Amino acid sequence: MSLKTTFHGKTYTMAEHDLLLIRKIENLQRELINTKQKLGEVEQLKKQFSLLQNAFKEIQEMAGHNPELGPVIQRHLQDKQIYTWFYHLKTTAHQTNNLLNDFNQDMVEATAFLETQRTWRNYSFPSHIDLITFLEETGFVFDIKTFKFRPNYMGVIDFSPLEKEEIILKATNDSWTIEPSNIKYVISYLMDKRAPVSFKLENEFMRLLVKNSQTVKIEGQNLMIRRLDLIVKTKNGTVQND
Repeated sequence: MSLKTTFHGKTYTMAEHDLLLIRKIENLQRELINTKQKLGEVEQLKKQFSLLQNAFKEIQEMAGHNPELGPVIQRHLQDKQIYTWFYHLKTTAHQTNNLLNDFNQDMVEATAFLETQRTWRNYSFPSHIDLITFLEETGFVFDIKTFKFRPNYMGVIDFSPLEKEEIILKATNDSWTIEPSNIKYVISYLMDKRAPVSFKLENEFMRLLVKNSQTVKIEGQNLMIRRLDLIVKTKNGTVQND
């Protein structure tokens, strides 16, 4: 007997529900892209605001320096329907501001939902020392004894000196085991060689993709990611939302 689910009062098989979910997420992606494109027009709007402000300032300056022009200014303001245009614009701006306030509130709720589903995060640091401290703290907090270490450039770098010192221990043809406290030696070794600091650290709970000496992507359960978001702030790191 196949499992069934309901959505908006309709019953679906799990396969149908998965397909519906994919379509909903594809629609979300499409609307995010469309909205971002519309928001891109804000730059043009900023330029227009500046032009409008300058237009007001120029007339205000003329009125301030030449009081005798008062009757002329008043007549032309009326003839050109400046009051009508101005208050129409002010009303529209007020309505737009309310719309943006509602949108920002919706974004707060959307952010909360998305972050409960997140299973990965990028973290950046001002130096390799800060990155090392964070990686070591990650191992300590989650009581990780060893990682599986896989460099992203196999065959390019000779890791035998690290093997001899038992900093890394051979596991397979393309991987080693490493204790969290030894990660700093690997990073220092790669930097001394002027080699890319780019490797993977994995265990049954999480996967760490060290992209360079200042950036790491971590994949794991949502609760782990949330905890790491807190830890990184104590290690001079920055949470990336991309």
